[in-house]
Amino acid sequence: MLEKKFGGIIGYVGRFSKEKGPIYAIKTIEYLKKIRPKALFELHMAGDGPEREYMEGYIKKRGLEDVVWIMGLIEPEKVHHFMCSCDVIIVPSLSEAFGLVNIEAMRAGKPIVASNAGGIPEIIEDGRNGLLCGSGDVKCFAEAILKLLENQQLYKSIVNNNLRDYKKYSWEKAIEKYEVFMKKVIQERGKEG
Repeated sequence: MLEKKFGGIIGYVGRFSKEKGPIYAIKTIEYLKKIRPKALFELHMAGDGPEREYMEGYIKKRGLEDVVWIMGLIEPEKVHHFMCSCDVIIVPSLSEAFGLVNIEAMRAGKPIVASNAGGIPEIIEDGRNGLLCGSGDVKCFAEAILKLLENQQLYKSIVNNNLRDYKKYSWEKAIEKYEVFMKKVIQERGKEG
């Protein structure tokens, strides 16, 4: 069970648009505050977009100004530092082609709680390098965050897996794979000619 002063900083990085689901990150913190009223949780959000005004209104209407911090856009080279300052990264996308933010979180050595939308499950293996939830499932997001923060063994295992696995997605690895692919193409064309 969580101690009275326990909590954590949850990070969100991304566009404030409906398909990225930032409102679900806010609703997750609201839910955590409801089920663990004495725990000290904060949501730090880096980004901007068309949903920002709605999000700010929701935060004010629900009295969440003390737990949700909208940082605005941050420079790409500062994303890593931002993520390192968080305990867990939340990726509540409703639609996602690849989810570069997941790779950034892995590189920062942070556990990820993400929706199972689009290409996210191709990067995040539930229980191995993050925890997956259904899109918009605020209760699942909150329970996953608590599970990570309450279970240090799971937390450390996911951190270690992420620090090791992110290298699979580095530019260097992508270039290596491309070079191997191109050599095969050249060899096969040589056989045809």
